[in-house]
Amino acid sequence: MNTVRVGIIGIGNMGTTHCKKVLEGQCPDFTLTAICDKNPARIAWAKENFDAPITYFEKAEDMLISGLIDACIVAVPHYD
Repeated sequence: MNTVRVGIIGIGNMGTTHCKKVLEGQCPDFTLTAICDKNPARIAWAKENFDAPITYFEKAEDMLISGLIDACIVAVPHYD
């Protein structure tokens, strides 16, 4: 079975937790292929802290149409 290529929108507290779970192998059917956050500082943090071949986006629409993901986790605050 192939793994599901997943992207995560929002790399705050919850998004970071989701990323770590996938990267640590706790979701063996998922491969983290993309991260999106509108805050460039959060993207820079993720690039420094996640040692994996991940593509980064600042716009969710760009990630969704990239062809790099099969599924998306939305981890943004409800007020955002």
